[in-house]
Amino acid sequence: MVYSPIAKGVLCKYCVLFHPTLLRGTFEAFIIRGFKKFYQIHEEAKKHTESRWHSESTAAAKFFHDTQTSKKKDVTEQLNSASRKLIEENRLKLVSIIKTIVYGPGTNNNRP
Repeated sequence: MVYSPIAKGVLCKYCVLFHPTLLRGTFEAFIIRGFKKFYQIHEEAKKHTESRWHSESTAAAKFFHDTQTSKKKDVTEQLNSASRKLIEENRLKLVSIIKTIVYGPGTNNNRP
């Protein structure tokens, strides 16, 4: 939570930067408008931090931070490594199939 002189109230920096998905209702205090009822700040801030919106935003912020600090690969790197792994697995299967075709199950050389 940070104070914004422009909004003249308290905003949640995670929810402002990484807007959560809105299923119903509207974003109000801590997200769009600064929270200004300072006599209720503790209760309302606790409600906000326990909300699904805040959980989504903090998870998105953590994922963004991990990607930027190279703790986690971005989506294209994950897809490339997954496709490389699949290619290697398929090559091993093909080698087995080719050996079976070339050498055959028996030693019979009378093939048509």
